[in-house]
Amino acid sequence: MKNNISLMFVMLFLFLGIQTLQAQSDYKIVQDFRENVQKIQQSIKNADSSGAINQINESIDKLENDFASHRNLLDKSLYPESFDGTINLLKNTTEAREQVFVQVEELHTIVTNLNTEIDTLNQQNADLEAKLVMLENENKENVERLEKLIAQLRTDLQRRDQIVMNMIDNILPSSFQEGGEMSTIEKQNLLSKTVKEKLLPHIRKAITDNIRFLEATKLYAGDLSKIKAQQEKFMQVWKNVGPQLSKVYAEKGRNVKNVTDIDQDFALWDAKINNEAWESINSDFAENNIDLQPFSNGVEFTASITSYIDDAIKNKDEAGKTKSESLYKDFNTVWDDKITASWLPFLADNKMITRDQKITMEAKISSWEDVIYPESFNWMYIVAGVLLLAIIVLFFELLSSRKKVKNYNVQGQHL
Repeated sequence: MKNNISLMFVMLFLFLGIQTLQAQSDYKIVQDFRENVQKIQQSIKNADSSGAINQINESIDKLENDFASHRNLLDKSLYPESFDGTINLLKNTTEAREQVFVQVEELHTIVTNLNTEIDTLNQQNADLEAKLVMLENENKENVERLEKLIAQLRTDLQRRDQIVMNMIDNILPSSFQEGGEMSTIEKQNLLSKTVKEKLLPHIRKAITDNIRFLEATKLYAGDLSKIKAQQEKFMQVWKNVGPQLSKVYAEKGRNVKNVTDIDQDFALWDAKINNEAWESINSDFAENNIDLQPFSNGVEFTASITSYIDDAIKNKDEAGKTKSESLYKDFNTVWDDKITASWLPFLADNKMITRDQKITMEAKISSWEDVIYPESFNWMYIVAGVLLLAIIVLFFELLSSRKKVKNYNVQGQHL
C-alpha cells in the first residue's frame, strides 16, 4: 500500500514537472517569437536601402518557417492577433517600405537628370553673359542682337529657376514641406540627399545669377513684372521647406547658416528688382535730359518729381517762354509715354508707391501745365462757358417752339 502511494506521488511529481517544463517551453516560444517580430519591425524602420529590405524579407521567411509548427500556440497567445496575421503585417510593412526606396531611386534618377540640365544651363548662361559684356562694349549696330541675347538669357534663367524648384519638390517630400513628423533615419537620409545633390548651392547659384542679370541690363516694366512673379514663386517654394530644413540641420549639428543665408539671398533679389525699377525710371528721364534728384522709394520719387517741377516753375521767367515750354513738353512726354503707361502700374502693383503719392505727382504736373499755358487754361473755361450758354439758349428756343406749336393746335381745335 505504501509502495503504491509512493509511486503515485512520484508519478504526480513527474507529471507536474513535465507540465511546468511544457509551460516554460511554451512561454519561451511565444517570447522568442515576439522578440523576433520586434527586431524585424525595428529593422524595417531603420532600413536605408533596397538591399536592407531584401535581408528583412529573408528574416521574415525564416521566422515564418521556424515558428509555423507552433501556429496554434501562438494564435492563442497573440489573440486578438494571430500568427499568420503578424507575418502578413510584417510582409506588408516591408513591401510598403520597399516602395519608398523604389520611389527614392526614381527621384534620384530625376534629380540626376535635373543636375545635368542645371550644369548645361549654367554653362549656357555663362557664355551668354560673356557675349552680353562684349556687345555692350561695341557700337550701336549690335543693339538688336543685344536685345535678343538679353531675352534669351532671361528665358534660360527662368528655365533654370524652374528646374531648381522641381528639384526641391523631388528631394524634399510633400510630408516634409507640410511639417510632418520624420524619423531619425528619414531626417538623416533627407540631409544626405540635400548635400549629395548640392541643393542649397543650386538655389544660391540661381539667385546670384538672377541678381547679376539685373545688375548687367536695363529692363522695362514688363520685363521686371515677369521677373518679380518668378522671384515670388521661387521664394514661396523655398518658404515651404526652409524652416523645416533649418530644424533638420540644427538637429544634425550642421551649419544652419547655410540655410538661413538663402533667406537673405531672396531678400536681396527682391530689393534688387525694386532698385532696378527705380534706376530704369531715372534712366528714362535722364535720356531726355531731365535731371532728377536720386530716389529709391516712393517717398523719394514723389519728392524728386515735386522738387523738379517747383524749380522749373520758379525759374520759368529766367529760362524764357520757349525753353520753359520745351522743358515741360519733354517731361510730360516721358511721364505720359513711359511712367504713366508702364511704370506707375508696376509700382502700384508691387506697393512701391501709394495712391496719395500718385495723386500728389499728377496734381503737381497739372499745376505746372497751368503755369506754362495760362492762356489755354483761361480759354478752356471760356469755351466751356460758351458751350454752356449755347446749350441754354438752344433749350429755351426748343421750349418756345413747343409752346407755339401747342398754341397753334389749340386755336385750330376752337375753329
